[in-house]
Amino acid sequence: CPEGTEGDGFVPISRLSPDKGGLFVGGMVPNGYRGGTGCRDTRKPVIDLLGPNPKRFRVAKVGGVKGVLKTGSKNEEMTARVEALVEEQRSAYESDIMFMIKATSGAELCATATKPHVRPNDCVHAKDHTYKGTVNLTSRVTLGDPIPKEDSNGVPIPLQWRIPYNVMDDAGNEAMTVWRDLIVEEVDIDDFDPKVGRGMMPSRKEEVDEAVDAALANERTKQRNPNSQGDCLDSCNCDRQKLGSGHTMSLEECNAMCERKRMDVARDKTTCTPSYLEREGGSSNHQIIQEMLAFMEELVGPSAMMLLLLGCTLATMLYILRRIFVALFLSTGPNVQTYYHTREDDERLKIMMQ
Repeated sequence: CPEGTEGDGFVPISRLSPDKGGLFVGGMVPNGYRGGTGCRDTRKPVIDLLGPNPKRFRVAKVGGVKGVLKTGSKNEEMTARVEALVEEQRSAYESDIMFMIKATSGAELCATATKPHVRPNDCVHAKDHTYKGTVNLTSRVTLGDPIPKEDSNGVPIPLQWRIPYNVMDDAGNEAMTVWRDLIVEEVDIDDFDPKVGRGMMPSRKEEVDEAVDAALANERTKQRNPNSQGDCLDSCNCDRQKLGSGHTMSLEECNAMCERKRMDVARDKTTCTPSYLEREGGSSNHQIIQEMLAFMEELVGPSAMMLLLLGCTLATMLYILRRIFVALFLSTGPNVQTYYHTREDDERLKIMMQ
């Protein structure tokens, strides 16, 4: 049997039957035959959680009416009323979380403010490495019910739960249970906006980075195709349209049509040349160098491109300095021929002048 499996590697042989001693009789018995158990997979699947862990739910903290000035005394009636409301509200947290999980089939557990449109399979990934290849078991993952989270002493931690993910392969091997932590944060109304903003910052930064990369790639495309200006903007200037009485299109309709046209151009990754890229009698050499630099930057990346340019500049400067040093201080030697004027040169010059 291959690695990761167990068994005798045989299919059942009908002519063989086990005897009382546990051996098989009825004919020639292959070496290692134990009833034709085949090869059974023994490797356990693996579960990987996707999305935030822990998953945080934020809720407004229960409180009475707050003023700007301090009263100096405690309102006993309001304090008792708030404590009762807090206890009532907290008793519903677990049922509210379970309702959201079941209503979304678990997709709520990996949804964020910047990625609200997710599916249940976007929250977890399960795979099984078998001798036949890797099998995707994500669709088989089962989600359990939240249970209160406990500290090292077994004491429940307030407003925290754990929810299990499990999966089983065709051979009956169960993966190690993976847990996602759930936390309910009660946020005071004065701190709600800052805390929500800090929670969105990591996802927002990733979204901004992706947008910047896409904009840079689009800009490089524009620079490599400076002559690709079409009629997408020229034909979409409503100020130059003749929207008189003979036309049924209003100015608002024309603006809406032009906006859709620009969106189509951006979606199809075509472009109208920006004004700063329009060349007016410029040299083609500049454009060739620009295209070469853009190609190299796309090939090796911006950081490697900067290091490459810096290395070439330093190498050129070192070569020039070496030539200057050799010319000033190393101008003598076996490879340097020095000429001296002699009498033979004078006699040779006289003969040539005759």
